Amino acid sequence: MKDYVPSQTTKELFRHAKDEISTIGVLRNLGKDDTMDATDAAIVDKMRKDKTFKLKEDAVLRTHVTKDGKPRAITNTCVTNKMRFLTKKPDGQHVSANTYEGLIEKLYDYYLEKCMLVLKDQDYRLCKVFERALENYTATRNPSENTVYKYKCNYTRFFQNETLSQMDIRNVTEYDLQKFTQEMVTRKHPKKKAYFDYMSVLNLIFNYARHHKIISENPVDFLEARVYLKSCDQAKPKSQEKIMSTEEIAGIVSEVRKRINRKPYYVTGHMILLSIETGMRAGELCSLKWEDVHENADNPKNSYIHVHTQQLSHRENGKEVHTLVYWTKNEKGISQGGRRFPITAKIRSILDELRQKQAAAGIHSDFVFADENGEWISASAYEKFLARLCKSQGLNVTNNHAFRMSLNSNVFIPLGIPVTTRALLLGHSVEVNLKFYSYAEKDTLAEVCNLLDSSLVDPWSTQKICL
Repeated sequence: MKDYVPSQTTKELFRHAKDEISTIGVLRNLGKDDTMDATDAAIVDKMRKDKTFKLKEDAVLRTHVTKDGKPRAITNTCVTNKMRFLTKKPDGQHVSANTYEGLIEKLYDYYLEKCMLVLKDQDYRLCKVFERALENYTATRNPSENTVYKYKCNYTRFFQNETLSQMDIRNVTEYDLQKFTQEMVTRKHPKKKAYFDYMSVLNLIFNYARHHKIISENPVDFLEARVYLKSCDQAKPKSQEKIMSTEEIAGIVSEVRKRINRKPYYVTGHMILLSIETGMRAGELCSLKWEDVHENADNPKNSYIHVHTQQLSHRENGKEVHTLVYWTKNEKGISQGGRRFPITAKIRSILDELRQKQAAAGIHSDFVFADENGEWISASAYEKFLARLCKSQGLNVTNNHAFRMSLNSNVFIPLGIPVTTRALLLGHSVEVNLKFYSYAEKDTLAEVCNLLDSSLVDPWSTQKICL
């Protein structure tokens, strides 16, 4: 079935009709404040409606014709004692309505939409082609709102205020893209991932333009990643850029304690304290329920927190929406029972204190970390709060993930906890623990120096030790 493409005459006809109808609408609204009585107002309003319909009918009947210019047939038949008006659109599809007026309205909307789409598609600026490319991607690829939102953010980040965005895409050459890309990486020194985010937007735009025959050749094909990655920041983060030292953790705990003591209820502070002790992910903290805290009165050492849920977020109608799922990040959508973390004396103290705070404030909630209304805390709100607190302490590392890595490197490893147990407690594989979580503690040079100085025997000496 071939799609209908309106002619230039049709586009002008419907543009004129649309403008005339808009004018009538304005006059109708102005007439609402007139001093005429209800009868006169009704008569005038009917005249305006008739005029509007006449404009639509005229535009439709002049457009609704066959290839040889003959009017397309409009038939009326009786179906189950009801009259139906029926005709065929240029794309071969049938359209019907209970009344002739209703059929004209449907045909008018159909032709007007086609005309507006064509007029819209005539703007070939890169910014407008991006909008159409994203609309097409959304309509045909069933992406999540998060993916669409990411495309919009990346476009804003790399192209929004650039001259390239206002260029006619048909005139954008290989040289233009190479020059723009080189200037971008030289100016911003993006991370490797950010560079590929930039390329994903370019590919979306130019692949759409090529597929829809707006351009005959795709200049993006001539961009060689190796040329531009040289100017990107590809340095791997050092341990001091990922974890916090024991002194930095202590500083955070001290600040949180001060705030808890000043305020009657400071739930985000308790979230931070529990995260430091357990290494739970932000989404796991937010979804934790009191029923997941298992106390063993007979043997407190066997008490544990059952970590088996998480809070996920996605976008709906431009807003962030949070959902509870019964699996953790490493389980990848299929619950495997989660993991258990032992309740230490310090963890028990944090939870007991929070219970007392909630009882005093009259807060009743299934969730461990709830606001004054008993609603769970969003992970994004918690992470933003944590970032502000860390920055106020002069720290460069400001994310919740740093608590997981710090717990592993500063506590688990020095205590000699086996890697298999470390991985089990944090909820990931042994390989991940070794590759991404195991760092030397911060500020360990002095300790190493003391250990070497305290050695009774020179490690490089040939002196024999008699036992």
